[in-house]
Amino acid sequence: MTKGSQIPNHVYDGLGCLPGKHHIQPKENAVPSVYAARRVPFALREKLKTELDRLEKMGVIRCTEEPTDWVNALVVVDPKYLNPHIKREHHHLPHKSQIVAGMTGAQFFSIG
Repeated sequence: MTKGSQIPNHVYDGLGCLPGKHHIQPKENAVPSVYAARRVPFALREKLKTELDRLEKMGVIRCTEEPTDWVNALVVVDPKYLNPHIKREHHHLPHKSQIVAGMTGAQFFSIG
């Protein structure tokens, strides 16, 4: 058991799946909702991709390419307690709309 706990260590091992399948039934008056995707900090994108791939392989989540009635936004936790202690840069990165506007009239694009 963990120190100071009455819960055996094996309780915290693995995914924690219960046997069988469970179907979640929404209430009759439930209205489907679609939440917009949130921005993922660039520094966390690769870690997020790795974690999503891992969860898909485990069968926790599945990829879908078709529209659905229910879409929940993904929340990637950033260590907010560090934010007040971070030195901020003195320049701002341009927003996507500024970059796209700057490409007006461009004829060639490359991925580098």
